[in-house]
Amino acid sequence: MVLQTEILKIVRAKPGIKAVDLAVQLAVIVPPATSSVAVLDELERLVADGMIVEIEYVLPDTPHKIRSLFFEAGTTIRGS
Repeated sequence: MVLQTEILKIVRAKPGIKAVDLAVQLAVIVPPATSSVAVLDELERLVADGMIVEIEYVLPDTPHKIRSLFFEAGTTIRGS
């Protein structure tokens, strides 16, 4: 529950946060015993439950890397 609370706090404070930035902030806050697998599982659960929105994208110069941005639930995403 601590992990969920911290993820939601960070995403609400900085909408559109990159996954890597979220991971860095969580590393400072969550207990050291928390595994990266637990963090990924919690992010997937929050997305599946509609509590946060994840946008995955690939840049043309790095097609082998999938990047993510996280937004608060209810955020409207518009494409061009």
